[in-house]
Amino acid sequence: MAVTAARAAAAASRVHMRRSLPPCAVAGAPISTPDGGHGLFSRHLATRSSRSPHVRDLKTPVWSSAIGDSMGRINAMVDDAILELRQLRTAGGAVVGSPTAPDRYPEEERISDEWARGFDALLAVHRSPGKHMLRPQLVLLGASHSSAEFGPSAVPALAAVERFAAGVELQHLFMLVHDDIIDRATRRRGVMPVHVALRGNYQLRDAESGETQTRYVGFKEASALAALLGDVVHARSMGLVFAGAQGAGSPTAVDVLLHHSYKACAAQFDDVVGWRGMEHIFARSEDPTNLMRQVLLDKGARHTMCAPLMSGMRLSGAGPHVELAGRVWGEHAGIALQAMDDVADLIGNFVTTGKDTFQDFRDGRLSLLLFLLWQRAPASVWADMSAFMSRGGDTVLMPHERKFFFDIVDEFDLVTAALDFCKTEIDAAEEAAQALDPGRVLRFGLDKFTAGLRGHCRKLELQAESAGEDDDMAGSGAGMT
Repeated sequence: MAVTAARAAAAASRVHMRRSLPPCAVAGAPISTPDGGHGLFSRHLATRSSRSPHVRDLKTPVWSSAIGDSMGRINAMVDDAILELRQLRTAGGAVVGSPTAPDRYPEEERISDEWARGFDALLAVHRSPGKHMLRPQLVLLGASHSSAEFGPSAVPALAAVERFAAGVELQHLFMLVHDDIIDRATRRRGVMPVHVALRGNYQLRDAESGETQTRYVGFKEASALAALLGDVVHARSMGLVFAGAQGAGSPTAVDVLLHHSYKACAAQFDDVVGWRGMEHIFARSEDPTNLMRQVLLDKGARHTMCAPLMSGMRLSGAGPHVELAGRVWGEHAGIALQAMDDVADLIGNFVTTGKDTFQDFRDGRLSLLLFLLWQRAPASVWADMSAFMSRGGDTVLMPHERKFFFDIVDEFDLVTAALDFCKTEIDAAEEAAQALDPGRVLRFGLDKFTAGLRGHCRKLELQAESAGEDDDMAGSGAGMT
């Protein structure tokens, strides 16, 4: 990609546009996205708000159109769980856990506008057409591992499996709430994330005079409230997961999910600590590339691919050979997906990603691109990069500093190298799936997922090439009026 001052100026303009967004508009108000709301592989299942909270627009799922009914029921369970939680602290909501308190708050009272606004925002994220519902699909695929096609006969405890899958998706929403706080994201799936929606003015009624007063919730308080709301969502998700596993007669499915979940949470901690805490470990490693693979595996691959697929297998009693093949596929496919996410954060539009283009660089996160820079750049360039990272995550980048980042991305061909890394992992995932019976739905489904990953990688390549062509035109003055 050719890098020009025009590109740096355009990036600065995007950051200004991001900062000019209102701190708190109507919770859940959607905005258009450049890709029309299409997700990673295709837009599988979208839930749109209307008079009914359960209006579903079912698109072609990744691996079988036969899972459409199951996905609709899973989607409804997640919807219902969020609405149920919303009622806990709003007008008429039940009081939980106190035998001395009234069963319900008075209908005319609203205990917490913040609570309602937070769950409205979460519901908007869940109902966004930008969602993928990837994890529930993998649960269903794993649960039907031994069959030639998907259906009730393939998954005898289908209702329990669907409940488990709904819990997995709700757990994912909990993790998104926390991720958005950590990343200071301004958008999630094209709508406001919970911590952004919670910012703004609230009307309070004085107990004595009855007059209303305005209270403003700022960023710090909104982030704290969002984190606590996420914790409530996590507790509810575990209720669905345990109920599903119990109904399927497979408690070890919960063990699989929790094992990969705590690995992911620990890796997110490492990611925030970033290079300042990990560089010396990479420097001493005999195989730093494999160490980076482990970082990507723990940070995203385990929870995204391995956990739902393998827990689905446990729900239907898969043997060790099948589970091993699924785990190997999930590791390679998940690493590729996490790496592509790092690339998308760099070359994507902030309206879609909700993050500044160079946020991972500035914050010193454990991203694949920063690792490749560490591998390829001379000591002097890395020293300049380290100086930026030492300034802290709240630092505003000036246009000339942004140009420095663009220059090093171009000079060391980081995007191409990252996508080549992704292709290697996708090839390995494809090979892992070949160990499975080609006549079974599991093999067919994993092949479809792998093809989707390959297509997404190609899409990122085209996006990067298009950005380079735009920069060439801007630098030469071509096409300008």
